[in-house]
Amino acid sequence: MQTHTDHHSDTLVSQKTNRFVETNTIFNQLRRKIIILSVVLLALLSTAAWYVINLSQQRVIQHQALELAKVVSTMATTARSVYAKTAVAKLSNDGFGANIHPANKKGYIPLPAQFLKQLGKDMAEKQSGLYTYQPLSRWNLEKNQGLKDSFQKWAWQQLEKQDMPNPQQPINWQPAWRIELFKGEPTLRFMQADPATANSCVNCHNKMEKRNNIMQRRQQQGINTQKQWKLNQLLGAIEVNISLGKVEALAKEQRNIGFYTIVGIVILGLVLLMLFLYLDITRAKNVAANLKWQAEHDDLTGLFNRNSFDRRLNELVNNARQWNNNHVLLFIDLDQFKVINDTCGHQAGDALLQILAPKLKSILRRSDILARLGGDEFGVLLTNCDAEEGNRIANLILATIRSYQFEWQTQKHSISASIGLVSITPKCENATALMSAVDMACYAAKDQGRNRVHILTITEEEFLQLRSEMEIPTRIHKAIDNGDLLIATQHAVAINEKNAPFKYYNEVLLRLFDSNKQPIPTQMLIEAAERYNFMDRIDKWVVNQTFSSLSRGLIPLDKDSITAINISGATLNIENFAEFIIDMFEAYPEISPQQICLEITETAAIHNLEKIKKLISKLKKYGCLFALDDFGSGLSSLSHLKNMDVDFLKIDGSFIKDIVNDNIDKAMVASVVTIGKAMNIPTVAEWVEDQAILETITEMGISYAQGYHIAHPEIVKGQNDNEFTPSETA
Repeated sequence: MQTHTDHHSDTLVSQKTNRFVETNTIFNQLRRKIIILSVVLLALLSTAAWYVINLSQQRVIQHQALELAKVVSTMATTARSVYAKTAVAKLSNDGFGANIHPANKKGYIPLPAQFLKQLGKDMAEKQSGLYTYQPLSRWNLEKNQGLKDSFQKWAWQQLEKQDMPNPQQPINWQPAWRIELFKGEPTLRFMQADPATANSCVNCHNKMEKRNNIMQRRQQQGINTQKQWKLNQLLGAIEVNISLGKVEALAKEQRNIGFYTIVGIVILGLVLLMLFLYLDITRAKNVAANLKWQAEHDDLTGLFNRNSFDRRLNELVNNARQWNNNHVLLFIDLDQFKVINDTCGHQAGDALLQILAPKLKSILRRSDILARLGGDEFGVLLTNCDAEEGNRIANLILATIRSYQFEWQTQKHSISASIGLVSITPKCENATALMSAVDMACYAAKDQGRNRVHILTITEEEFLQLRSEMEIPTRIHKAIDNGDLLIATQHAVAINEKNAPFKYYNEVLLRLFDSNKQPIPTQMLIEAAERYNFMDRIDKWVVNQTFSSLSRGLIPLDKDSITAINISGATLNIENFAEFIIDMFEAYPEISPQQICLEITETAAIHNLEKIKKLISKLKKYGCLFALDDFGSGLSSLSHLKNMDVDFLKIDGSFIKDIVNDNIDKAMVASVVTIGKAMNIPTVAEWVEDQAILETITEMGISYAQGYHIAHPEIVKGQNDNEFTPSETA
C-alpha cells in the first residue's frame, strides 16, 4: 500500500513531467515557427542577394563600358594625332598635304577628321557592333553644330562649359556620358573632348575662317566672322557608343555562376539551419536559463541582486496588504569591511563576501530571500514571519558572522555586522519607505555600538515623516530654482583683539523653506542629505552662492572680515574638492583666499584625518584658512591638533552655555583656550546667549564671541532674483 509520502512524491513527479511535456510542446511549436521564419528569411535574403548581384553586375558592366569608351576615345584621338603628325606633316613638307577633296587632287590625302570618320566606320564593322565612334567638329560654329540628337546636344554643352577663352595650358577635360536607348538597345553614350593639341590644327581652322565663302556663310547665319581659334580650345569631340547588351552577353556565364552559387548557399543554409535547430535547442534553453539567472543574481556571490530583491519586496508588500500577512525585512551591513578592503585590498574583500554568502544562506529557510544589495550590504526577506522570529534569525546571522574569523595572507580579522529589522505589515505604505526605514534601523544599530540588531517599529506617522524626508532631495532642487534655498550669515565679533586677526568672523549658514515659505529645520535637511548621499552637492552650492554674494557685495568683503563656510564630512571624502575650491578662487579673482575660512567639524576631522591633512595642506598653500568646529566634543582630537595646521578653534557651544555656573565646563574651556594660545590659534565661542557668558569668556581670553547675544543669523539679501524675504533674521 502506497504511503502518503510516496503519493506526494509521485504527485510532484507527475507535475514536473506535465510541466516538461508542456515546455517541450512549446519548444516544438517554437522550432516549427523558427524553421518557417528562417525559410522565408532565406528566400527573402536570396532574392535580395540576387537583386544585389544583378545590380552590382549592371554597375560593373556600366563601369567596364565606361572604361572601354575612355580607351576607344583615347585611341581614336591618338590615331588622329599620329596621322596628322606623320602622314599629313610628311605630305605637307613634300608640297602636298591634307585636303577636304583628296580624291579630286592628286598627291593629297583626307583631312584628319575625315580619316578619323573612316577609321571609326571600319572599326565598328570589325568588332560586330560592340561599339561605334565618330568625330564631331566645331569648326562650322553654327548653333546646332551639326549635332543630330538630344545626347549630342546635351554632351556638347557639357564640354563647352569646360572650355576657356584663352587657355595657357591643356584643359583637364571631363567626359560627358549617360545610358539611354539608342537604336532600340541600352547603350552607354560617351563624348570626350578633342581639343586643339597642335598649332597646325589651330592654323588650319583659322585659315578656313578667313575664306570668302566661309565668311559669307557666317554673315548669312549671323555668326561672328572674326573667330580665331587658340591652342587647347575645344575644336571637336569623339562620340563613342557602347552596346550594353553586347557587354552583358559576354558576362552571361559569370551571372550564371553567381546564380548557382546563391542557390547552393541557400540549400546549404537550410541544411545547416535544420541541423543547428535540431542539435542546439537544448543549449538554447540552457543559455536562456543562464541569462535569466545572471539578470537576477549577483556575479560575485551568486545571491539575488538588488533588482530581484526590490521586485520580491514589492510582492511581499502587496501580499501583506491583500492577505493581511506579516513578513520581515532585514538590512545587514558588515562593520569591518572597509578596514579589510583598505588593509588587504579589494580582492580580500571579495573573498570575504564569497565566504559569507553561503554561510548566511544556510541559516535561512527555503522560502526566504537573501540578496547582495551592493558593497558589503545584504538584504533578507523573511516570508510569513513576525518580528520576534525575525529577531531570532537576525541574531543567529549575527552569531554566525561573529564566530567566523577571516584570515588573509597571515592577517586575521574579526567580523561583525549591524542589522536593521523592519516588519512588513498590512499598514506599510510602499517598498521605498520600507527600505528607507530599515536603512535607518541599520544606522541606529551602528550608532549604538555595532554588532547588534535594531528593530524599528514603524507607525503611520513615522511613515509620513520618512516620506517627507525622501522628498527632501526633490524639494531642494526645486528650492534652488524657486529661491527657497538661501544662505544666511551670523557674525562673531572680536572680544580680545590682540588674539583676533579680524574684527568680524562671518559664518555662512543654510536655510531651506517649504512651499508655504515656512522654515525647514536645517538639521533635518542635513540628515536627509547625508542619508541620500547628496550633501556634497549642497556644500558646493553653498560655496558657489557665498562666492557670488561676496563678489556682488551682498556679504562684506573687506580687510576687517573673514567669511567661514561649513564643509560636511561627506564632502571631504569626494575627489577633487580642493580643486573645486581653487577653481572658485580663479573664477572670482577679487576674493582673496586669506578672507575665506573652511569650517570642518572635529568629528569629521578625526574620521578622515589623513584626507583632512592633505586637503588643508593643499589649500593652505593657496592661502585659504581653516577652522576646527565643535572643538572639545571629542577630546581624542587633542593629540592630532598640532599636526592639522588650523587657523581657528571653535569651541563647542555645549561647553559655553553653562560656563557661568558649571566649573567643569569652565575648566575644559580654559584648557582649550590655553592650548589655542600656546599654538597661537584664535578661539571662537559659540552659543553666547547673554551678557554674563560674554563677560566670562572675555575674561578667559577667548578671541571671538558668537551667539544670539552678539547677533542673530540674517538672510543674505539679493542673493536670488526671485527670492522672498522671510524675515530680517533666520
